[in-house]
Amino acid sequence: MTNGWNEAFGRCTNYFYDPGFVIQTNPNIGNSCLQSNKAKLLLQPRVGLAWDPTGRGTWSVRASFGIHNDLLDNLGIRAQPNPPFAAREQLNITGSDPAANGVPGFLPLLPLQKNVALPPTCNDQLVAAKQLCSIYQPTGFDPNMQTPTVQIWSLTVERQLAKDLMLEVGYIGSQSYHTNLTLDGNTAAPEVCANPTDPRGCPSGGVLAAVKDPVTGVLGPPGFVPPGTTYMPWKPPARARVQSELQLFESDGSEFGHPGAFRRK
Repeated sequence: MTNGWNEAFGRCTNYFYDPGFVIQTNPNIGNSCLQSNKAKLLLQPRVGLAWDPTGRGTWSVRASFGIHNDLLDNLGIRAQPNPPFAAREQLNITGSDPAANGVPGFLPLLPLQKNVALPPTCNDQLVAAKQLCSIYQPTGFDPNMQTPTVQIWSLTVERQLAKDLMLEVGYIGSQSYHTNLTLDGNTAAPEVCANPTDPRGCPSGGVLAAVKDPVTGVLGPPGFVPPGTTYMPWKPPARARVQSELQLFESDGSEFGHPGAFRRK
């Protein structure tokens, strides 16, 4: 029985999802990193038996079954490196990025001030308004996650052959579910090419850069797929007016986690 996964001073940051299951641009900040607590009452059955079929103490048949839960005590590494308290922000070196449109790099910001608020996460509105924003490298976990569970069962038969000799035959099995799985939650979903307007098919390539057609010399998608093919639609990567290039670590003393998924809306 637990009351969830909480932070003592209301600084738990985790990324929630919108109704379309798209990760939100900015993290949720509060006492709990979860939207719902699935570990309020973890009562699980466990049973075992031992039987001597002859009653003479030379045989033993043992069987057991149990369901066990693993409390999630190691989630801190997935929640600590998120803005605004312990963000990993990407800052660029002055003059190193021609697409930065004159935005100063990180050198004028040195030394970094721990208590200065970091720029907001970039979105379409901030980029269109040419406002200073940052792309962070957050991590997170399912805000409605279940508690990892394992079922274990066993059957053992023992037979005494001599005073100091015994034969044992047994089987132990297990099955787990609701276990942790690390993945990129920001991966674009593939589509099926249907009714393409181009006679060559549907433009594919994900976010790969445009390539020049060897015949026409016009920039276009890296390739095309025929109708009925599952593919990644081509969407040219957009360069936003953000701070990038050099990764620095800013923290209030908390440990850092690993890079995770992020979606810029």
